[in-house]
Amino acid sequence: MIGRHLGIDAINEGLAAQGFDGFNTLTYLIDVRRAIYRHLAITADDLTPLTVRTIRWTPIWDPQV
Repeated sequence: MIGRHLGIDAINEGLAAQGFDGFNTLTYLIDVRRAIYRHLAITADDLTPLTVRTIRWTPIWDPQV
């Protein structure tokens, strides 16, 4: 919510201006999830936010359909 309100670029610039080194560039969680799913299928970039939220990790003994 903060990222949407302030903007991810502004937050990254603010961290750098404050001297917080060692941070990777902040990004939205949905982009991280899409990047992980992209390893399974290139069409992961086409997933809607609702679809990404519906996909969840499950224990190996409780496979998803």
